[in-house]
Amino acid sequence: MKILYISQYCYPEVGATSNRVMANAQSLKENGHDITILTEMPNHPKGIIFDDYKGKLIVKEKVKGLDIIRLWVFTSQIKNFITRLLFYTSFSITGSIYMLFSRKKYDLIYVTSPPLFVAIIGLFIKFLSPKTKMIFEARDMWPDSAIDLGELKNKWLIKFSLKLEQAAYKKSIAIITVTENLRNKISQKGFSLDKIYALPNGTDLINDTDIAYENPYTVNKDSFKVIYTGNLGIAQNLTTIVEAAEILKEQDITFYLIGAGPEERKLKGIVNEKQLTNVIFTGIVPKDDIPAYYRHAQCSIVPLRKIALFESAIPSKIFDSMALGLPVLVGVDGEAQEVIKRSQAGLNFEPENAQSLSEAIMQLKNNREILAQFSHNGIEFVKQNYDRSVLAQKIEDIINKHIND
Repeated sequence: MKILYISQYCYPEVGATSNRVMANAQSLKENGHDITILTEMPNHPKGIIFDDYKGKLIVKEKVKGLDIIRLWVFTSQIKNFITRLLFYTSFSITGSIYMLFSRKKYDLIYVTSPPLFVAIIGLFIKFLSPKTKMIFEARDMWPDSAIDLGELKNKWLIKFSLKLEQAAYKKSIAIITVTENLRNKISQKGFSLDKIYALPNGTDLINDTDIAYENPYTVNKDSFKVIYTGNLGIAQNLTTIVEAAEILKEQDITFYLIGAGPEERKLKGIVNEKQLTNVIFTGIVPKDDIPAYYRHAQCSIVPLRKIALFESAIPSKIFDSMALGLPVLVGVDGEAQEVIKRSQAGLNFEPENAQSLSEAIMQLKNNREILAQFSHNGIEFVKQNYDRSVLAQKIEDIINKHIND
C-alpha cells in the first residue's frame, strides 16, 4: 500500500512528535508498505532553518530508509500569534501546492496533528482524489487547547478551526489519539467510538538491561541533579521549576533545562534577576545525547499547566525517563498521575505549585533507596506497556480493519 504520512514536524527536529512519526513510519515500512513522509524544512523549535536546508524550496531525501519530502515553510525566531499562524498556514499551503502538481497517487494518507492546519493538506488530497483514504491522528484537542491557553482569541479563526477539525474527523476512516480521555472528548464531538483509537505515546529508549539505576549514586553521592527536557513553552509553565530552584537554592541541587522555546528568554530573565546559580540552560541537545544527561541526573520533571485540558495529556517524556531508569516527578493532573501511581516510578506534585515540587525533590534527595526502586520499576513498566515499536505496530491493525470502509 502507498501511504503518505503528513507531519509538520519530523526528524532531525527533536521532540515527541518527530520520534512518533519516525517510529510509526518505520513500522509501516517494515510491514511492506511504500511510505513517504511530507514535512517542513527542519527549523523547530528555534524557528531557524537548519543549515543543510537553508534557501531551498523542496528537498527530497532518504533518511533511515524512509523517503522524505521537505517543503519551504515560513519561520521566525519571534513567537507570537501572527508568526505562529504564518508558520502553520504556510506549510498547509506549500503542502497543498506540492500535492496539486505531484504525479504520485496514494492509497492512504496519515495526517498527524497538531498543528491542525496540516489537515488542510489531507482534505485537499481527498478533494483531488476522493477514493484516497485518510486516517487522522489528534495528539491534542486543537483548537480547544489553544483557546484554553489564550493563544487563540480571534473569533473567525476559532470558527474556521472548529470547522476544519470537524471536517478532518468526518473524512477519516479512523481517528487515532493518545489517551482514553481524548478519545472520549472526540466522541463527544459527534463521532462513534468505533472509529476512534487511543494509542499512547511510548519510548524507543527502552533499556535492554535489568541493571538498577546506579550511576548518580556512585559518581557523587552529595550532588543532586534534576532535569527538564523539551519545549520551553507556555503549556509547561516552567517558572514553577525556577521558583522551586529559588526555594532550594541553599541545597546542593542543580536544575538543568534542556531544550529551547518561546519562554526561554523570559525564564533566563527570571534566573538572572534572582541571581540563581543552580539553574543551567543547556540549549537544544541532540536526541542521541539525551541518555547521557538522564544517566547523570537523579530525577526528571514533567510539568504542565493546571487546566482541565491537560487532564487528558500523558507527555511522552515520562516514558523516556522511565526507560532510562530515571525517576520522574510529574506535575500533570489526570491520566498522567495515574501512570505514576501504576508504575511506582516517581512522584506526583501539584501542577504550577513550586512548594509541592520542592517537597517532592527533597523527598527523593533524602531517600536514595526509593530512587533506586523507582528506577527499576520504571524500566520494567515501559518494557511491558510503552515500547513504541509495539505501539506503532497497532496502527497496522487499525489500517487493516478500516481500509475498506
